[in-house]
Amino acid sequence: MTERSSGTRLLVVALFLFLVIEVAVGVYVVRPLLDERVTSETGERELLSSDGGSDQTLLLRVGGESYRVSLAVTPEAQTRGLMDSDVPSPGEGMLFLYPDAPQTRIFWMKHVEFPLDLVWIRDGKVVGVTEAPADNPLLSDDQKPRYLSPESVDSVLEVAAMSGIQAGDRVILE
Repeated sequence: MTERSSGTRLLVVALFLFLVIEVAVGVYVVRPLLDERVTSETGERELLSSDGGSDQTLLLRVGGESYRVSLAVTPEAQTRGLMDSDVPSPGEGMLFLYPDAPQTRIFWMKHVEFPLDLVWIRDGKVVGVTEAPADNPLLSDDQKPRYLSPESVDSVLEVAAMSGIQAGDRVILE
């Protein structure tokens, strides 16, 4: 066997192992997060409705507090977010799930008439919290502030402002 064919074989094996690892991560890490749902009758876990909208809720523990959160999974639900909603009660919010690779996320407060904490999450841990004031309807869309995650994230939690959530808090599905 020549050095070249040995190197090619090693490259093929390395690529194969990489693909196996990627599939395993998708099957055992990402997929369960997206498929889990909480149903009150059976105790089975379900997280997504058929349309991926925010009509499903689940219970999260962040730091020492519990939050009942609506889900925003589809691009449509994520675009809508809490626009034109009532102020979330303490202990309520909306969780934006991003099944693709973690990346920097940008949020704004268009048509959100109350302040929020934007809780940036990666791998079940809060990596930052941004206090976002209510939308100013006098500003054009171009003038409205954008809020950038401090690093790549896989989910974002919106809760009423002054939640007390801090970077380093764990996020646990209850």
